Amino acid sequence: MTQEERLIQIKKLLKEKHQLSTRKLAEHFQISFDTARRNVIHLTSTGQAIRIHGGLMEIDQNSVPDFLARNQIQSPIKLKMAKMAKRFVHPGQCDFIGSSTILKQLCPLLNGMDLQVVTNSIDNALSMLTSEIPSV
Repeated sequence: MTQEERLIQIKKLLKEKHQLSTRKLAEHFQISFDTARRNVIHLTSTGQAIRIHGGLMEIDQNSVPDFLARNQIQSPIKLKMAKMAKRFVHPGQCDFIGSSTILKQLCPLLNGMDLQVVTNSIDNALSMLTSEIPSV
């Protein structure tokens, strides 16, 4: 079975069970634990499942995943978007930074810039308070 075929089968199994452990995946597909772990990482990093301790969980299409789960989904892409957004932030500005997972990635990138930041996000405020930005 190819990796793509296995990923499709894992998604079908996840729809039935709603939650799977990495160990159960390794046993079910007769693959190594490391291969099962890589499959879990692939599915969660591409937003097809939510990573939980020891495995993965189905994304309920009828509900929005919580902030921590959304923060894990597509992290490399979000970081790239945050780096692009940083180009529009300049010293001396007063900027509003909302409470999205992409903007959470932006906050550490602004470390050391002379800015005034207004935010409605506790996570972003905490990130800014630990940086060298003068006022949050």
